[in-house]
Amino acid sequence: MKFDCKGEMRYCILITVFMLSGLLCFPQKENKLLRQGNRKYEKGDYKEAEKDFRKALELNKESIKGQFNLGTAVYKNNNFEESAKIYSNLAENNTSRAVKSKVFHNLGNSFLQSKEYEKSIHAYKNALMNDPKNTDTKYNLEYAKMMLKKQQQQQQQQQDKDNKDKK
Repeated sequence: MKFDCKGEMRYCILITVFMLSGLLCFPQKENKLLRQGNRKYEKGDYKEAEKDFRKALELNKESIKGQFNLGTAVYKNNNFEESAKIYSNLAENNTSRAVKSKVFHNLGNSFLQSKEYEKSIHAYKNALMNDPKNTDTKYNLEYAKMMLKKQQQQQQQQQDKDNKDKK
């Protein structure tokens, strides 16, 4: 029996091409879902956008764009605790300073909405370390500081009132 090298080689090449074409479909499908989600987000349909971003992340859990967009859609759906988790995880990734600044800014916004002012201040400071010129972050940082001070004053007043009532 004669071994046909050319036939075996063609077979290997066909299998390799077939496998690679399958791998190339995933990024295309992921990008399609991200674009769909972005369109829905722009129309204000945050719940549907969130679904598309989650589907995209099923295809590529490491997608920075997918995670960031999901965090934003979740935030717009008033789920600040989950958006903070998403942004916290994203902040741990090795991304550019520009991306880190946006992630920390949005993380600060999530904490701010949850009235976790100390955490929001910390996040805004991290955002400014990555982009010191961002005026929106500077404004939000000052606002968070003001809200923390107000919160502390209210807590002190409540504590004083409680102490007075005990006497």
